[in-house]
Amino acid sequence: MTKSELLNRLESISSQIDHLEVKFQEKTNQEKNKIFSAMTNKEKQLKQRLVWLENKYEEEERKQTLKAEQTRRPLLAIAR
Repeated sequence: MTKSELLNRLESISSQIDHLEVKFQEKTNQEKNKIFSAMTNKEKQLKQRLVWLENKYEEEERKQTLKAEQTRRPLLAIAR
């Protein structure tokens, strides 16, 4: 191989490496976006679940309070 052929070959290899680096960066960005999207969706689901659990807890608290008040009323009537 002549010096000129070697230089052309090196330039070609360098160009291929540059191309691969760009492709790798594109893939990395795609994966980051995919992960970010998945995490955003998971966060949204967790927030919805938390709201549901909070509502369920408050409902149970209301039931317990109502039950306690109903139990106390007859006792107050008897005490009078």
